[in-house]
Amino acid sequence: MVDELIGKIIGLPIDSFIATLDLDDDLPLILPEWPKDMFRSLEKLAEENDIAENWMKVVNSNELSSGLKFSLSRYKPHPGDKTRQRVDGAFFDKDRVPTNGAPNWPDQVISTEFKKGDTSTDPFEDLTDGRIIGANAISRVRCRGQNISYAEHIFSSQHRTLHFSLLVMGHCFRALCWERSGVIVTPRINYVLDPSPLCKLLLAFGCASRNTLGFDPHALRLQPTDPHYIHMTHVLLPQPFDVQFSTSPIPTPIPDGDFDPKPTFAYVRNAFRKSIEDPLSPRYKLSVPQADGILRDFLVGKPAFVARGMVGRGTRGYVAIDCSTGRFVYLKDAWRANYDLLEPEGDILAKLNEKTDEYGPVYNVPTLVCHGDLGDQTTITPALWESLYGDAVHASDPEPEDEPPMRPRPFVPLFPTPTPTPTSSFAEPMSSNFPPSSQPAAQPGASHQQPSPPPKKNPFRRHRHYRIVVEEVGMPLSSFRNGRELFVAIYQCLDAHFYATQKTKILHRDVSAGNILLYPVVHTVFDASGNVTQRMWIFGGMLTDWELAKCILDLLPRQPERTGTWQFMSVASLLEPGKALFVSDEVESFFHVIIYHAIRYMFNNCTNVYSFMKDYFDGVSYDGAIPTCGEKKSATMQNGKLAHAGRAIKFHSPSTKSHPANRVLAELLKRFKAFYHARELAVEDEGADGNVDVDCPLELPMVEPSNGLVSLSKSDVPTTPPAESVEEDASADSTPSAIGEGLSEEEKALADDIETHKFFGELLRDAINNRAWPKDDKTSDQLAPYFKNASKKRGREEQEEEDDTFGVFVGDRKRFRVSTTSFAPGSQVPMTPSSALKVLSSYTEELEAKEVERQLSPDDDGL
Repeated sequence: MVDELIGKIIGLPIDSFIATLDLDDDLPLILPEWPKDMFRSLEKLAEENDIAENWMKVVNSNELSSGLKFSLSRYKPHPGDKTRQRVDGAFFDKDRVPTNGAPNWPDQVISTEFKKGDTSTDPFEDLTDGRIIGANAISRVRCRGQNISYAEHIFSSQHRTLHFSLLVMGHCFRALCWERSGVIVTPRINYVLDPSPLCKLLLAFGCASRNTLGFDPHALRLQPTDPHYIHMTHVLLPQPFDVQFSTSPIPTPIPDGDFDPKPTFAYVRNAFRKSIEDPLSPRYKLSVPQADGILRDFLVGKPAFVARGMVGRGTRGYVAIDCSTGRFVYLKDAWRANYDLLEPEGDILAKLNEKTDEYGPVYNVPTLVCHGDLGDQTTITPALWESLYGDAVHASDPEPEDEPPMRPRPFVPLFPTPTPTPTSSFAEPMSSNFPPSSQPAAQPGASHQQPSPPPKKNPFRRHRHYRIVVEEVGMPLSSFRNGRELFVAIYQCLDAHFYATQKTKILHRDVSAGNILLYPVVHTVFDASGNVTQRMWIFGGMLTDWELAKCILDLLPRQPERTGTWQFMSVASLLEPGKALFVSDEVESFFHVIIYHAIRYMFNNCTNVYSFMKDYFDGVSYDGAIPTCGEKKSATMQNGKLAHAGRAIKFHSPSTKSHPANRVLAELLKRFKAFYHARELAVEDEGADGNVDVDCPLELPMVEPSNGLVSLSKSDVPTTPPAESVEEDASADSTPSAIGEGLSEEEKALADDIETHKFFGELLRDAINNRAWPKDDKTSDQLAPYFKNASKKRGREEQEEEDDTFGVFVGDRKRFRVSTTSFAPGSQVPMTPSSALKVLSSYTEELEAKEVERQLSPDDDGL
């Protein structure tokens, strides 16, 4: 859980707030004269419930927001909402005002939260110079987290470019405007003494257009009588031509005769059915630009994937119907980083899909349908910050040489509170963030913050609304049915990664568990004479989410923050956040993906899977205040031993004690040990800055069919490119080699194997074709017992307790976020990591139990 607003807050006076956000465009030229005593009935009220009830009566009886009506929702969660969050109330269109007392998230126009009047429930601090920052008292941090969660819920439930909300604290209020770069906040204003600012704002809300209020014009909400709505209902029905996958490890045979090379898979139709089965969930027609500029329409229900967090890309993934073809596709809606040197993901996929004279299309990557930016929908807070602090450096400028080349981003651990990484399917939750460094001081009482000057660098990242559609709808990698299927998927994605570096010189830069999917491919079985004896559907791998990809020759940062998935990044990149990434880093990331799934889902002798996974993937060490690689992962790679509690970890199955995976991991670890020894020597000898590894892509051997053995065939993988295309590329040799003096010849050879795809590919090929691979080596999720125990740790009585002091409700009531982000200059008072952990200890256990309960819910398993 993180406080995403550290350094992401802009304060504006109420009139500037209304004017800057175009809320005054449709206001009448002459404003009404509102009675000064309009809210005088609230003057002696102190309890939240009393304030909320009377506030609603005054607002509705005086029709302060014409066209909208206010409704409370304090006592009942929205039907079907597993988070059970309940914002206190909201403004609705008059024809959509709820009568069930629930939040009705899909219909809210302006959400409103009520608090007591003292400053302990005010999330923000008004400084004397006019700026507004996040308050750092514990109670105020909690209230801020609560408001972040509500805004996030609106963006998840609706299609928004921005969202307005009100925070009413006793006799005072603040107006907020949320977007993907940050939030704009007004000062604390007493509406009982002077109701005019609040009345003007509410009138502006009522008169504003849907676009001004932040509703996306490229998302049309469908009515039940709409033909598209009805068509979506008809599509729910299973069809006889849908391809079924058996739950057993045996591949699904393809019937003799002609077959559709792009059929509808039953799991895809089921996923679409799940997205629209809730009658209270709206259905939309989303528009996506094509290359010719014409918009193409797609039908969607609930997202299959939602990236957690308010600030950032806000990725959502949908199983959609293409209105042009009637086929199921995967649609990703995101706010991509908006910097000149960044290529949209669709442009990268187009290069990978393209067939050239030298190369065919790169296999095992998504097939682009269409993509594009949605009009001029960009976040406004970065430009607003620059208008207020015009002499400051722009966020798109290169980092100064005397500053760290990259600033770490907030980190959210996988265990037990995972955060999703955007993918092209129903991928497992992962974090794309970085761990905390120094943190804002949190005190139990009121804030006493010393004002700091505005930061010299724009703290707001630029984002642009973007949609991309691909043909394939995959499944999470954790759906593999046996270990061999897992290794086949990794092999195919390694293959795709290799050809991407060869054909386009593009490095993926975010190889992680969430970005490797399973997708059905045709497998052909040959006899000894080379004749086809059978074709069948098997699960192969697909490497998705190329939005962070970058030319392997481009070593300069293109955006002000390093991006990636902490848990799967290489030890080298975690130890030195400013280093450029190379093939060796990505090869290591593939290794970490194998470890993650093998330890969690395959039979092994690890006595405490939770402890190992938490230490290995979420471990963090600090170099001063700079977060670096955790000791468990670092020791594993540098010592070449996969172990826990002093015991080497080995894999097996109920039918056999040996397992091919043991050799694969042992051979790789032997080479990683040599690689990091070489790297250590190179840094010592040259006094290098860490950018000492270079990768020369070499030919990746293909898996060949052998005596009818079920394996990948030539039809499943791309043809090996000409020999000259896989020779070492001198232009890629932009940094000194990591293989330095002081190594034996054997160590040098071992270290060399990590700098290319070649050895890893050969090793996987041999393992995949091993006849002794057991088919019963997958077990149930070995983390589930730990998560279930954590969720049961608190009794039901404790879950339902309410803490009015902090404005926080636990259990099935209001959830909140806590601050674990890095210190942003000019926004908060710095704090050491140890003291930050001490502050959080009082309620971390409660958060973990609640979050793991959410993680284990049936609707969060990817499908």
